[in-house]
Amino acid sequence: MQSDPIAIEGFEAQQHLDTADLIERPGSRRPPYRPTFATGNLSGTTLSETFLNSQHRELYEAPTLISGLIDYGIPGHLWKEDALKLYELAFFSLGNILELGTGKGLSTAIMARGLASGLKNRKFPCMQMRIITIELDGSSVLEARERLQSIGFEEPLVTVLQGDAVDKLLELIPRCGRSFDLVFVDFSHTEDDVAAVCRLLPPLLRLAVSFCFMILMMQGMQIQTIWIMGYPQA
Repeated sequence: MQSDPIAIEGFEAQQHLDTADLIERPGSRRPPYRPTFATGNLSGTTLSETFLNSQHRELYEAPTLISGLIDYGIPGHLWKEDALKLYELAFFSLGNILELGTGKGLSTAIMARGLASGLKNRKFPCMQMRIITIELDGSSVLEARERLQSIGFEEPLVTVLQGDAVDKLLELIPRCGRSFDLVFVDFSHTEDDVAAVCRLLPPLLRLAVSFCFMILMMQGMQIQTIWIMGYPQA
């Protein structure tokens, strides 16, 4: 495996060059989970040595559905590799987290656990960070709030907003400013919808930010996640 280190505010991040071409060929294959941040317990050379903590390991050991998607007790569509990555990025987040497409709260719960655990393990003072997640469907919003509250995640750590992604982003820009360090885009799988929200994101993002796009490929209904670590200008 080839990799190049990237410095991100005191952490060493790994850029895996052998999977970098997936952004040009989304859905072509399902990449394995590989740690982004090479620090602490993430220095292991095998998957079993790369867990951040017991919660991170639980995601790896969680059962899977017949489709291969993770069964974590909350309805949703995530590969186990994606769940591990979302937890890791939330754990190391240095700012707020924005999610577009809450669904029933599966990815929200995973990121909330990662963020809460990461905050407890910080050795330096940090701002009070939170997750803001946006969902259009009203019934899904109610279910997600109930599920998140049942496992101990509610205001101020997690805020679930109902509404159109574009409309809610326009409301957040003057309220939140450049406070988001991680963005998970999973509200739509069309190029036009995703492009529309991406045009609105720069005023909300810190200088270095992680983008996560959940892409649904129509050929065989294969789900492919693309991870991008870069700058708002990208």
